[in-house]
Amino acid sequence: MRRTHIVILTVFLLLPTAQADALVRLFFDSQGNLRASSPAKVTGTLSARAAGPSVPAGTVLRRDFSYDFFPVSGRTFSEVVESAEGNGPVSRDTGRRFPSRLDWSFSLSYDYEYTYEINEEDGTVHVALDIHEVKVAGDFAVTLPTLIDSTPLNPVEQDLWKSYIRGLLASEYGKADIIADPEVSDRAAEDLKEITYIIFEYKDDAEIERTVTRFLREEAVRVGRETAQAIRERLAGYGSKEK
Repeated sequence: MRRTHIVILTVFLLLPTAQADALVRLFFDSQGNLRASSPAKVTGTLSARAAGPSVPAGTVLRRDFSYDFFPVSGRTFSEVVESAEGNGPVSRDTGRRFPSRLDWSFSLSYDYEYTYEINEEDGTVHVALDIHEVKVAGDFAVTLPTLIDSTPLNPVEQDLWKSYIRGLLASEYGKADIIADPEVSDRAAEDLKEITYIIFEYKDDAEIERTVTRFLREEAVRVGRETAQAIRERLAGYGSKEK
């Protein structure tokens, strides 16, 4: 259930006495937990260009993805596929092995400006907020099987293997497209932009910026968790369609 923000209205005119703006970027794992930073794209994995020798010739890999590989072998195409399915990465959700896997995380960034007025009668600060440039950006790593050099596939079986790898990539890229869907960013933006007005007790001028920054960060963390949950629900629906 989405949270509804309550906008507090006042009966007097607030004249802006200060303005501030800042760009904030927060990083989340696939469970919606806050991370210290974005995962390294190539640490422990291969970039798209370096991954070329590990996939069949002519296979197109997307840039801005990381790739990792595990070795498979067999005397026939069927045995190779069996090796891939039996030795593939373990799903973090089901604990089952699959011949490929997409690991993902994301960042939530936003820019904001605010003006405030101090109400000396009741000792409160009234802040008008403008949150904009909200964006969700995914980080993706794909794990795939790769043939060891001694695998004796004939030309027909090599073509079958190429089609098999392309099918795995299409599946994992399809999941990434769900995460990168602009609707995901739009939903996060809609939620954050609902926060247009806050009131809190006045302590000192320095505390105003800290309070606004802390409040928005807490709300962004909430939105990040909800975004991760929404993405997982979408991916679950995508998985059921594949079966």
